[in-house]
Amino acid sequence: MRTRRSTSLVALTAIAAMALAGVLAAPGAPAAGSAPTATVKQAAGTGTLAVSPARFVGGQSLTWTGRLPRPGVRTITMQRFLNRPGDSWLDVDGFSARTRADGSFSFRYPAPDMIDIGFRVKSGALVTEKLDLFPDQQDVVLWAEQLVPGSGRATATTTVTAGLPFVIVADTAPKAGMPVFPGRVLTLQRRVGATAWLPVGVTVVGPTGEGRFLDLTQGIGTPVYRVVEADVTSDGNRIGWYPSFPTYFDVVASTDRPAVATRTPERPDRTTYAAAPRPSLRRTSQTAALRWNWGYPIFDFDWTSGESLTSKPWRGSRPRGVWTEYLGGTGRVAKRSGQLGLSSGRTDRYGSGNRGTTATTLHGNAQSYGRWEVKLRTVTLTGGARYLVRAELVPERARDYDCGAHNITIAEVQQGQATALIGAAKGTTRWTRTINLGGIEGKAPSVAVELMDDHVTWFADNQPVGVLKARRITGGVPMTLRLSLVGVDGGVEMANTTLLSDWQRGFPLNRSPGVLKGPSLTKSTRTASCGG
Repeated sequence: MRTRRSTSLVALTAIAAMALAGVLAAPGAPAAGSAPTATVKQAAGTGTLAVSPARFVGGQSLTWTGRLPRPGVRTITMQRFLNRPGDSWLDVDGFSARTRADGSFSFRYPAPDMIDIGFRVKSGALVTEKLDLFPDQQDVVLWAEQLVPGSGRATATTTVTAGLPFVIVADTAPKAGMPVFPGRVLTLQRRVGATAWLPVGVTVVGPTGEGRFLDLTQGIGTPVYRVVEADVTSDGNRIGWYPSFPTYFDVVASTDRPAVATRTPERPDRTTYAAAPRPSLRRTSQTAALRWNWGYPIFDFDWTSGESLTSKPWRGSRPRGVWTEYLGGTGRVAKRSGQLGLSSGRTDRYGSGNRGTTATTLHGNAQSYGRWEVKLRTVTLTGGARYLVRAELVPERARDYDCGAHNITIAEVQQGQATALIGAAKGTTRWTRTINLGGIEGKAPSVAVELMDDHVTWFADNQPVGVLKARRITGGVPMTLRLSLVGVDGGVEMANTTLLSDWQRGFPLNRSPGVLKGPSLTKSTRTASCGG
């Protein structure tokens, strides 16, 4: 667990403008009042450990209290345990505190974002009991309220009458008991393109967790809005900004508005949502980077604390880069349970369906030749047409895109299938191979690629699964990572799907000549397409 820097919404707007150039195609305070405390019982020979409040989100400042089994003033460290078979206790980077004379301690430290991680406090052989933490995930849902003509009463809806003022309500604590941050800045945005959102209004979170955007009007159509919660960095919090899903509103003529029974103003009931499913508890396979000695990464994103998409990676020789959004439909890109998540839409009453393509691209840390590695896993909750999951290298600069001629497919999976496609292109030639990845639904294989001047090698976990011996496949242009949930054209309703990636890493080329032994790819003729 590490405290990270997060970037403001102003930076987000600038990044979105950069992404529009053609990446895909061509302060608040903690909740008031006392809160319950999560704790563990003291066993013989061990100390106690508790955190307060018991309900929290990743990056929220917690008070950690407890006592070692013996009195005395000592320097203490904090350790974490990922609760997987074969894991060991690891020191929390950069943490140090001291006990009081009676062996007790109290300190503030931001909460993790990953669910079911164990923590303990240690000084030499003296340790506390393990405390398992289960953070809430940030969320925000939207609906509209508008006076029904002739009734003088408002209803909660996503259908409003054109030309009449309405209110958009943003609920930042839709799950009962979630922490509320009064005063947190909320920005309402209207979509003007898959990578561009126009700011419409600003408000703040009230004491109940809601923010209200007043006196909005809209012409007939289907505008798409979202709300972005700003960073919370006061009082020791390190909570990154967070977006709602795109919400589709139907703006109709008064004669087209559905009849609504007269009732008192209301808002939707707060409902309970399940946390993101935990990854498989099987032992994680050795990665290609470890087996082939790729060395220290240039960047390593692991999403275990309070990061947002514009937070820098937690480590690396060049620890920089931000993730941009491509939201062509109902999907959202946001951190989820300690992972980078691309979700097709909501499954509850606030959802607008599961349509279009959702993607995210890393900007600001490209390299012309190097090595890249990511983990992939999907969670599918409904039936319907299946998304195409794609991890690839693409030119970072829009001018180098060339209708996808330089893209390298690290892995392309038709969701629900065990096989994956790998491939590369150069001019009118394409090379591909189908590999058995074993599926990514509920599993989390790592996939990687090694790009050098004279070859490209693909890996599944630590095994080379394809080798292409050819010079300057990408033409030497700077390349970067892109992850996508690719939907069917034409607004087809898809299966509700979330693509989760535990980490994304880039490595330089070291003195190793690379891996040159592995299956060959099949050569074919490529038809240029500026659709990606």
